[in-house]
Amino acid sequence: MAELSVSRPTLQRYRREGTGPAWFRLPGGAVRYRRSDVDLWLEARRIAAT
Repeated sequence: MAELSVSRPTLQRYRREGTGPAWFRLPGGAVRYRRSDVDLWLEARRIAAT
C-alpha cells in the first residue's frame, strides 16, 4: 500500500476487478504481492513523455 500510495480498499478493489498486480494468499488469509509482480504491473502502466 505504501509503495503504491493507495489504500487497502483500493488494493482490494484492484484484486476484485483483476486490474492490480498479481497476488497470492498465504495460509491464514494474508494477501501478499511479489516485488517483481508489482514492478511489472507498474512498468506496464508507465506513460512515456512526449
